[in-house]
Amino acid sequence: MAAEQISEYADCSVAEARIESMIKAKGYPEAVVFLSEEGANIIVKPKEETFESADAALIQDIVISETKYAVAQIKIVEAAV
Repeated sequence: MAAEQISEYADCSVAEARIESMIKAKGYPEAVVFLSEEGANIIVKPKEETFESADAALIQDIVISETKYAVAQIKIVEAAV
C-alpha cells in the first residue's frame, strides 16, 4: 500500500514537471503545476501583458493530453506580473 502511494506521488510529480516544461516550451516564462485527484491547478505568467482565452485553451490542451482530467477540472491562474 505505501509503495503504491509512493509510486503514485512519483508519477504525479513527473507529470507536473512534464506539463510545466511543455507550457514553458510554448513561450510562457513561468509555470507551476499542481495535480491532485480533484484536478489540475496551473499558475502561469503570461507571454504578453494580458492572459487571453487562447492562452487558456492552449494550456488546457496540454494538460488534457498529459492527464485524464476534463476541462472542468483544470484551473488556470495568471501569475502577478
